[in-house]
Amino acid sequence: MPPPSPSTSLFLFHRFVRTDPNTTSDIPFQGPVLTSQDKQAVGFEEKQDEADSIVRDFVLAADLKGLPLFSSLFLGGGSRYTCIHTVDKDLILIASDFPGDNSVEVILIYNAIDRSLRMIPTMPRTYPSISSPIVLVARQDDEDSSYTLVYPGTDAEGDAVLYMWPSSSKSPWSTVKKSHFCMPWRRFRAGEVFSFRGRGYWVDLFVGIMYCDCGDLISDVIDRVDIRTLDLPVECPVEIEFQKKVFRAIGPVGDSIKFVDINDYRDRKNCMVRVWRLLADMTWALEYELRFQSLLAGGQFKGDAVPDFMNPMHPFLSPHEDHVIYFAVGTYDILPVPFAMLRVDLCSKTFNRTELLSPMAHYSLGVHVPLYTNTEGRLLGLTA
Repeated sequence: MPPPSPSTSLFLFHRFVRTDPNTTSDIPFQGPVLTSQDKQAVGFEEKQDEADSIVRDFVLAADLKGLPLFSSLFLGGGSRYTCIHTVDKDLILIASDFPGDNSVEVILIYNAIDRSLRMIPTMPRTYPSISSPIVLVARQDDEDSSYTLVYPGTDAEGDAVLYMWPSSSKSPWSTVKKSHFCMPWRRFRAGEVFSFRGRGYWVDLFVGIMYCDCGDLISDVIDRVDIRTLDLPVECPVEIEFQKKVFRAIGPVGDSIKFVDINDYRDRKNCMVRVWRLLADMTWALEYELRFQSLLAGGQFKGDAVPDFMNPMHPFLSPHEDHVIYFAVGTYDILPVPFAMLRVDLCSKTFNRTELLSPMAHYSLGVHVPLYTNTEGRLLGLTA
């Protein structure tokens, strides 16, 4: 028998947000309206009146469809160039621009707890000191409702700085601190950015990790932030992105950060799924090692056996399921094409398999954002 479904429900959202600039009240599907009347634009200076008018007309809604279907966000009154920027705990950040004026780029910040919507100008247009398209949502404590958005850039002299917007400020990106780090890698591009237990992390899943103390970011006394580096687990080769032999994920799970590596995923006989835990001394400890063959017919794990022509791909981590990982299985031609999602309990050695329906024949899971709802039905973040 497959294990029972978890208490939280996994939803996969397309990164691109559906919009209709002419719709500010009627929602084109039966789904919950996420936003309340608490909507505010901050920091637009001479365009403040226009920004106030725009954000008041926005309606954010969710078309929630559990697997095997796929979910999407809808922004009534929004520009066609709108997508999910990042998700951090109870916040969904959405990148967009002024409807009818794509020269004014903005970030919408939806708070799933109080259902408020904030709109601020996008990150400063400077050369990034840490290459990443994603802002850091920094919190000194994971339970803090206040936060600071952080973007690594450069100042007029070309020095590395951090542009910041504390959530209580009316002047986005006006707080600037010097940053200091030594880049040990030839190339680094952070595709995963998050904060956890008072530290902010920029992660290149194929190269390494950069991190700093959120207390230094928030402090009124410290004017220079030291950014440190951390290698990936020693078993994970560096700079193999273009060999396309692995899928990886990282994120907070329970009381620690975990790292997942699926290597040689086209070799079903030798493919391994490994999970490491980051210890307090900033070293990695191998926690689980799963041979993919154990999920096939006759394998050690109990569940709806994976067909022997499928390969593993696209792992996800759930922050409240300590011994569980999600990953897709499918086929590989020119690109990986997922056909099913697995929820694997590494402790009980059981798993669920949920068949995926189109449009996954056309879209990679790489352009989807995993979210889940808690017992109160709020949309909260997973890590991928």
